[in-house]
Amino acid sequence: MGVALRRFATLLETEPDLAAGRREALRWARRRDQALGLARLGVIGLAVLAIGQIPLFLVSVNALDREASARSSRLSQRLSQAEQLIRRAPAGQIQNP
Repeated sequence: MGVALRRFATLLETEPDLAAGRREALRWARRRDQALGLARLGVIGLAVLAIGQIPLFLVSVNALDREASARSSRLSQRLSQAEQLIRRAPAGQIQNP
């Protein structure tokens, strides 16, 4: 976008005097139209890019959620196993702090 705006600024020139002639006025108008078109393309490109970020964000959030759920499940399973080991342990092996 910065490149497009820089190009837009360099292509815009001061409007020629009517005395400069029709050819110069047409050249100026053509360059102005090209610069405006480039700026429009930049804005459209950024809008498409921004819209494309939404599905990527949702996919990454879902992936993070699945990963967190899997970790939570593994931790819960380990805690359950530790609890069972503690319950099965003889009373002499369990020490009070």
